[in-house]
Amino acid sequence: MDRSDQIRKSYQTRSSVDPVLDHEYLDRMIENYAGGMELTNPYISPLFGKLEGLPPVYIQVGDNELLLSDSTQLHKISSRQMFLPESTFIRAWACVPDVAPQERPMTR
Repeated sequence: MDRSDQIRKSYQTRSSVDPVLDHEYLDRMIENYAGGMELTNPYISPLFGKLEGLPPVYIQVGDNELLLSDSTQLHKISSRQMFLPESTFIRAWACVPDVAPQERPMTR
């Protein structure tokens, strides 16, 4: 399994449970964004770039999202490259599709 397969793992394993994204929509948005450029180009995906010098990074993702693998890989890469593991934080929610858990009190 190469690095791009690891990144896209949840694209396959979460496809039937993601409450928002599906393959067709995500593939269309990737094509629109990348415009035919290689997806491994660091200007297209930070997963393939150098992240030194970034400010602290906060990543939120649901555990049933197609982008879960991308998010966890970004966390690993940024923690390693930024040399300060505490400067990168990831929170993977047991996903609630309508509202993020931290916002629930505000919606009542």
